[in-house]
This record gives sequence, C-alpha cells and structure tokens, in this order.
Amino acid sequence: MPSTIDQGRGILGFLSPLAGTRATWKVRITPPAGSTGELLLSPNWWLYPTISGAIRADLAYRILPNYDREDLNWALPPEGALVDIEAHIGGARYNLEAGSVMRWADDVPDFFDIDGLVVGPDGITGGDDEPLIGQDKIFAVSFFENIGQAQIALDLYRSTISAFPAAILVWDSSAKSPSFVGRGKQLYSERFNLLIVCDRVDMDPKRRGEGIRLADKAQDLILWRTIYGDEEQRGGGIIVSAVSSTNIVGRFRLTTQEPKWSSFYIYGLRIEAMRVAQDVYSTRAQPWRKSRVQANTPETNFPTDPKPLPLEDTSVAMKQDDG
Repeated sequence: MPSTIDQGRGILGFLSPLAGTRATWKVRITPPAGSTGELLLSPNWWLYPTISGAIRADLAYRILPNYDREDLNWALPPEGALVDIEAHIGGARYNLEAGSVMRWADDVPDFFDIDGLVVGPDGITGGDDEPLIGQDKIFAVSFFENIGQAQIALDLYRSTISAFPAAILVWDSSAKSPSFVGRGKQLYSERFNLLIVCDRVDMDPKRRGEGIRLADKAQDLILWRTIYGDEEQRGGGIIVSAVSSTNIVGRFRLTTQEPKWSSFYIYGLRIEAMRVAQDVYSTRAQPWRKSRVQANTPETNFPTDPKPLPLEDTSVAMKQDDG
C-alpha cells in the first residue's frame, strides 16, 4: 500500500497545473555489479537530483509505470536501461542536463544500490512555468511533518522554500479509531494541512487576493481525487485516498507574530485522505482457504428406510478478502 509520504506527494502533485507543465524523459538505472539476468523495478519510486554536489530534496521525480508490460514493472538487464520518469509538479526548474546524477529519495529498492542513476542522453525537458489554470501560480512545494504554532518560523524555514507563492503540505495526524477492512488491514483517516504562503504585496492590484484565489483553485484540484499519476486510468498511479475520495474539511488563515513571516499571507486547507495499513508479519497463520466436513453414522432412516445413512463428505471454499 502507498505510504503516508506517497499520499502527501500525491496531494501536492494534484496542484501541478498551478505550477506549469511537468518535465519528463528518462533516467538510466544500472543494477549493482555482479547482477545476472533481469532485475525488476516497480513504478512509483521517487528520485532526487544532485546539483553542484548537493541532493535537492525540493525537486522530486517519480518513476513512471512501464505500460509495455502487464505488471507495469521495468525489466533491467545487468548493463542497465533507460526508465521513464516525470517531475513531481510543473516548472522549468525540473529540467535537467544529460548526465546529471540522481539518488533514491526515500529508500533503496530491494537488490539495488544507492547509486547507479544517471539522467539519460537527452536530459529531462519539457517543464515550464506557465500555469495551466488561470494566471496565479505556485513556484515551489514542500512536504514535511507536524508543524506547531509556536515553531512556525522554524518549520517553514526547514521546508526549504525559497520562492513564493509556495505550497507546504504538513502531515498532522491519523484518526484515533481505525476501521478494520479485512484480514490484517486497517483503514485510517490521514489528516494534512496544506499551507499556501504568499508575499504580502498590498499595493499591487495584480497580486491582491492571490492567496485566496490559489486556495480556491487548490481546493478544486484536490477535492474528490483518489489517484495521483494515472490520468489515463491505466492502473499505474498512487492511491492517495482509498475507499473514499480526498476531502477538504476546512479552510483557515494562519497568523504568526514572528517578524520573519509578518510580510507573508498564509492560507490553509485541512485535508483528509484514507490510507489502508497492511499487516506484513511473516509468521501469522496461513489464510483459511477451504473447509471440509465428513459425517458417517451407522444409524438407519428407520422406519421408512432400513439402509444406513450415506457418508457425507463436503468441501466448501472459504471467502477471501481479495475475492
């Protein structure tokens, strides 16, 4: 199942039309030395580029599904192969030169090394900053953990946002009472706060109301969405909200007395998305697949039938959570 981080990136990814067109192309991924045969790599892993020797966690790229295979995986030979990737959101800053080195963003897939990722010979291109909806645009996005009112200046600084308007997604909490939705599965309501941070430019008519307009558009783009990265509905996206759609449960204006942020407007949206947690405990009992009932008795169906009753031997398939 998708992680909470995947959910958060998916929510921010819904805002891509406010940032421009996504950059796309290919990265060469090489299996570890000594690998034999083909090594399978599933889609929806995340990558960060390294620029001037520094990992840029503010620029994320997603490995796309391989729609040429039924399982959507990439089959990589020992010498490596080019894999399709896509920028998290729109923007020209996601364009990269050929040969740029990348790193796994969150974790390293099984059987792979930490390195061995290089942007392909044609670079990563196609990203631009022209918003696809209206004139207001978002210049940067960031996702991180809980934010406290008293530490807002520190938390916003940690989000590494340097260009505004910006969208900052904050994971807040999970529902206290999860629901059981099958063997080894629990359904949680994950709660996020989306902050739209804008410069305070009171005297510029073109920018006045920018934050509220962006909050409106963000709500329109997020509401009722369930899957990120699968606009063609081909089964290769990330489930942002299971069972029910992503929902906006409230909006607010965030204020702070910190001088550093007194020159900014900060608008917020409270978001709920459903996540299924899956038990992966390896020693649990095997699923109950089939029941068998045997019944034998020497009694007769007296007085109408003097013969012994027949042996009953019945097998019944047990209903499974997966159908």
